[in-house]
Amino acid sequence: SLSAVIKWLRYLASRLPNSDRACRDLDELRLKMILRLLQTNSFSGKMNALNEVHKLLPSLTPIHRSTLNRSDDSEGLTPEKFIVN
Repeated sequence: SLSAVIKWLRYLASRLPNSDRACRDLDELRLKMILRLLQTNSFSGKMNALNEVHKLLPSLTPIHRSTLNRSDDSEGLTPEKFIVN
């Protein structure tokens, strides 16, 4: 699949020196591909996108706890934040 090709290209790019930009571009391409699949009308397209997200989750780096405790978000989540206009 195209996602597997992008994944292997990213793996190869990560082995090269100074390849941070190439890795970010390949990650962005993979995410854009998943987004396009999610935006399709077909059920199978949406299921393929969810499968791609499922494959993508283990490769993500965990968020450090310090980034979650930002000073600008002191009030936390409130029910009002969930209300959709």
